[in-house]
Amino acid sequence: MSLWPESLAEVARRTQAGERDFDLCWREFLDAFYADQYAGQRADMLAEQPEPLAGSLADVREAFLSGLAAHLAQSYGLPVPDWCETYGRALKRPRFAGGME
Repeated sequence: MSLWPESLAEVARRTQAGERDFDLCWREFLDAFYADQYAGQRADMLAEQPEPLAGSLADVREAFLSGLAAHLAQSYGLPVPDWCETYGRALKRPRFAGGME
């Protein structure tokens, strides 16, 4: 296993297992995603659908992972994973970071 999560599915697994804090883990994923050594693997890093998350912020975190995957795919000219259409759609109202409601 790599120090950096090598997929968003791995971010979810590590978070659920209590191995890493969610915010730290997705930032570490971005370190790997942006690294030149993974340039040829970027589509694969987004392809696997994360498992459903548990906890009070699960809906927010799932929506975040889905949005992050779609954004990265579009930014890098990669196919947007099909799972982005259904994963993370449980939010009942918009959520804004930093009190910007």
